[in-house]
Amino acid sequence: MISNQLDKSNYFRSLLLLIGIDKGLSIEEKQLLRKVGILLGFDKTFTEESMTNFLENEHIPVDPPKFSNIKIASGFIKDGIKFASSDGNICQSELNWLKSIVETNNLSEEWFSQEIKNKNNQFDPNNTNLNLEANTIFNEI
Repeated sequence: MISNQLDKSNYFRSLLLLIGIDKGLSIEEKQLLRKVGILLGFDKTFTEESMTNFLENEHIPVDPPKFSNIKIASGFIKDGIKFASSDGNICQSELNWLKSIVETNNLSEEWFSQEIKNKNNQFDPNNTNLNLEANTIFNEI
């Protein structure tokens, strides 16, 4: 699968927006974002500055991303659920954001509901062997 920089940027931006819904980043969320930033090929400085400045940046688009294919979109949703649950709780605002991405990318709402219920989406954010969908998706280039 060929993926482009726009998909990678949308993936990272949308994870930032998802975990920033509660107006802050936990240590666990920062660790996860660093791993995804590296995975997506972003410079460490860019990743750190993005985490530091995104809440104040009025120019970050807040619209749900439209990914170039369903595999990237569904992978994002799965990873988004993992990120949202990294603090032990998925709030309604996080669910609404993920649902807007499901709708924008024409994914099944039934599939989304099942993914939310799926216990395999829960994980320890300190685990160094995270099973993130982004790892599979963006390594198939």
